[in-house]
Amino acid sequence: MPKATKPQFYAVRRGQVPGVYRTWRETETQVKGYSGAVYKGFMTRAEAEAFVQSNLVPASTATSTSKNNPYTRPPTPRGPVAGVPTKVRAPIETGIEKNGEDGLEVVVDGKVWKVVYTDGACSGNGRAGATGGIGVYWGPGMKNISERLPGAQTNNRAELIALVRALETDPDPAAPLILKTDSSYSIQCMRDWLPKWRKNGFQTSKGPVKNKELLLYLSYLMEERPGHIRLQHVRGHAGVEGNEIADRLAVAGAGLPDVEERDWAITKEEAEEELSQEHVDFEVPPEFVLSEAELAQMEQTQQFD
Repeated sequence: MPKATKPQFYAVRRGQVPGVYRTWRETETQVKGYSGAVYKGFMTRAEAEAFVQSNLVPASTATSTSKNNPYTRPPTPRGPVAGVPTKVRAPIETGIEKNGEDGLEVVVDGKVWKVVYTDGACSGNGRAGATGGIGVYWGPGMKNISERLPGAQTNNRAELIALVRALETDPDPAAPLILKTDSSYSIQCMRDWLPKWRKNGFQTSKGPVKNKELLLYLSYLMEERPGHIRLQHVRGHAGVEGNEIADRLAVAGAGLPDVEERDWAITKEEAEEELSQEHVDFEVPPEFVLSEAELAQMEQTQQFD
């Protein structure tokens, strides 16, 4: 009996993040522990993408078996990541987000910008036993991210690392990019506090800034990206589709197994590269800007972790 050919593409129609994946390891993280997951292996990307976008299982393809994928799937305690769209809609008028061939995009002043939504979640934030996750949403059918927060489990870290993961997985670093986050903390970290901390040796009134290496690494990724970046605040839990999906991805990530802290350290030369105002824009509506008193309170209580 001839040996079965290994699939070249894995299609996840129902899972943590529906889409097409190249390895079983990637696919496993999307379907393991997800109640009612639907996924198959294919030899071509076209077949895999058709499966993701269809409502029927093609009769000509072999269903994944327990022998190939030996998982008995317990119901996830947090439920499915529902509502992650997989079909591409027709382009919408200029100035409005649309689903392009390579993910979300918007036309601003005649220039096409890629769009990505990021979010962090942390159940029990600031308490023992807290669990955090990160979500990155590039658009329907893209390699969106739902991961457990590594290291210390706090909401602020989750928001920052979600931005890091978006930049690390950017499919087209040369294109202009709008990073949309509901965390005014993250934006003001990069826009207001980081320049101050660089000058004073990363000190607050209560001691050293806890996430120095993480902040410098995020700054480095932003500065080294060839394409222009706009870090833009979006109102959270206000019905903005991309933000809502990123939130669901982050919540699902918080339900995954623990992950060890990463080594965020970069070289001294890289750490000294400051963000250029010509390269990175920051947008925060006035009503979401933290006041001087709020900034001082955050500094006093060391809420930078």
